Amino acid sequence: MLFFDSKVLLYVRKNKLEVFLNGKHDEVEFPPKIFQNIEVLDSAGFEKLIGDFLAGFKLNKKKALLLLSGEVTFQKAIPAVDQDKVAVMTQSFLDAVPFDPQNVVLKKLPMGDQILLLATNKEIYEILLKVIGNLNWKLISVAPLSVFKEKLGQSDDVLDIGSARKVLSDNMLIKLSNFLSNGEGERDSDQAEDEETQKKGSPLTVVLIIVFALLIISGLGFEAVKLGVVKNPPPFVKSFVAGDSKKTPEKKVQPESSPSATPKPASASGSLQGLTQQRGKVKIQVLNGSNVAGQAGKVKDQLSALGYQNIETGNTENSFTYTTLDYLSKVPNGVVDELKKELEKTFTKVTSEATKSGTFDITITTGKSL
Repeated sequence: MLFFDSKVLLYVRKNKLEVFLNGKHDEVEFPPKIFQNIEVLDSAGFEKLIGDFLAGFKLNKKKALLLLSGEVTFQKAIPAVDQDKVAVMTQSFLDAVPFDPQNVVLKKLPMGDQILLLATNKEIYEILLKVIGNLNWKLISVAPLSVFKEKLGQSDDVLDIGSARKVLSDNMLIKLSNFLSNGEGERDSDQAEDEETQKKGSPLTVVLIIVFALLIISGLGFEAVKLGVVKNPPPFVKSFVAGDSKKTPEKKVQPESSPSATPKPASASGSLQGLTQQRGKVKIQVLNGSNVAGQAGKVKDQLSALGYQNIETGNTENSFTYTTLDYLSKVPNGVVDELKKELEKTFTKVTSEATKSGTFDITITTGKSL
């Protein structure tokens, strides 16, 4: 099985595709001549546009969730009555969907005394599925945003980095609402594969069972030799038993207690001194992602007032709604917590995430939400 690392969320809206990955957000707009009114007008152009955009991330072996906004899906809740009435109401719902019936895909989700009917144009995700396959990514699900809105506590179709993380973490809803699985609540291929593995047992489990059985058999064999049940054991067994019988009990030595062995709690003044030293060491980059002139400079002044010295500023190509704080894993938690707390005095929402590599120890990207 191939190794797939962190998940990518691909969010399809009526006029663009948004990408959420590792606390970052990017997007590409659909030209009207290629995609309009939830229909693909130019399949080859649509495939090339998406393919070139995603290839630009230069990522390999990713798991991707394709999320469909309410702008590209249709839904209706119907009562969970007898099958004949449900069939009639379902057909009435499908007849109202303004697509070629051959391109309409239906998903039914039981919800207590109701059934949620969901429909979309499957041509959209079939092209994306082809692009994802060409990138050596794996599509885990095609799900509608509407089923996550209660968890997200929102009613609109605007998705931010924090909301994207919450969606990616809800594996149950991702599986239940998957348009790629047919019928009501059917298992997807990953879930079926996991259950099959559990039934058969993993290769490691089988090996451990065999080793354990051999150890038991070997132990019984040695005991049989000791008791004289086996008269002519192999030489290596005889020597092992003989050596084992000559062993003397080990003396248990109690360790001497020492007053110096008791750890001393770190003092508050020691922690403060360490934080003060780190402020002069960490290398910080502040990027203006809000299009508000001078915002990066204001943040730099805030951090300088705390004692941080090595700070560079710049601008991003795209604008961001919320502020992000990305830091290398080597950066102490005290520094991250202090910076986040300071940023939250100015910005409505600040998200932080550890990264594996980077030119700067800490990168702060400001957002428009103050």
